[in-house]
Amino acid sequence: MKDRKLAWGTLIPLFFTLLFQALQYFGAVGAAAGHVVMFGTLTVGVLLISMARVSTKAKVLWVLLLAALLFGIDYWGSRFTAQARAQNPPPSQSVNVNGSGNTAGNVSQNGSGNNAVIGNGNTINNQTSISTSPRISGSLLPASDPTPRVCPGPELPKGVVPKRAVVLLYGGNMSVIDQFPQQVIVDHDIPILTVDRDLHGGVVVTVDIFGADGKIIASIEKNKFAVNPNN
Repeated sequence: MKDRKLAWGTLIPLFFTLLFQALQYFGAVGAAAGHVVMFGTLTVGVLLISMARVSTKAKVLWVLLLAALLFGIDYWGSRFTAQARAQNPPPSQSVNVNGSGNTAGNVSQNGSGNNAVIGNGNTINNQTSISTSPRISGSLLPASDPTPRVCPGPELPKGVVPKRAVVLLYGGNMSVIDQFPQQVIVDHDIPILTVDRDLHGGVVVTVDIFGADGKIIASIEKNKFAVNPNN
């Protein structure tokens, strides 16, 4: 290319779009960053091409071709990265929390909709998925289990859960809470299971887990868990 502005207007967007696609593939940046860079460098490219010493028709055609190329790289690159990650997902595991005494509760969070806490009678079960890690502490993530069906009742005449509310189900009983934190299970004035919301509006759980000998096995504080290495 004899016109340097035309060359730079083409090479700069291509270089940075390809660079951020590579960074996205290796997990260094998210897809949103790649989109922003693509649009930003395309704008720079258009400005440089507009100053090139070629005809207006040539400039328009060049910009259209460049835009099509960048959009293609961004779309197919993001799709390839998503497919690669789907084929190699990080391992996960389930966590079951069992409490002592005549306490009950199963905690389930659906990250895409309303959340529910379900009781089942004699044990506390908190089942969720966490990323496998060699460490003995970390954060719990929402499970992929579907939100349980909520039947119409006195508190939910239409069976529709309010957007900011959490439904507590205990056998045939149900209650709706929208005030947090909420002590769901208390044993002799000691909170066993507390439900709260984080700064992003997600449901978080606080619970201590004891073994048969009464010693603490693990503690969950607002979805941040730590396992006792000595028990």
